[in-house]
Amino acid sequence: MKIWFNIVFLLLFQVASAQNKYWVILTDKGPDCNQNSLVTCRDEGVYLPYLQQLQELSLPIVHQSRWLNAVTIASTQNPEALDTLPVVQ
Repeated sequence: MKIWFNIVFLLLFQVASAQNKYWVILTDKGPDCNQNSLVTCRDEGVYLPYLQQLQELSLPIVHQSRWLNAVTIASTQNPEALDTLPVVQ
């Protein structure tokens, strides 16, 4: 019984780790951010319409970094669709 449990656990772990994660750096904080006020811009989160554009491409967002203005996405394939977005550096 213990051997079967270990085999099932290893198989599930292999399937769960099959997704690749990509770090996506965005161009800016959005049109409403005042670039002269660095403290305000740095403290704002990732611009919501940019996140929605990524989600429309069926790219699940794993993590957001508001200070680095970037997100981590998970994908089973290489996300070439990111090249078409003007908000991605």
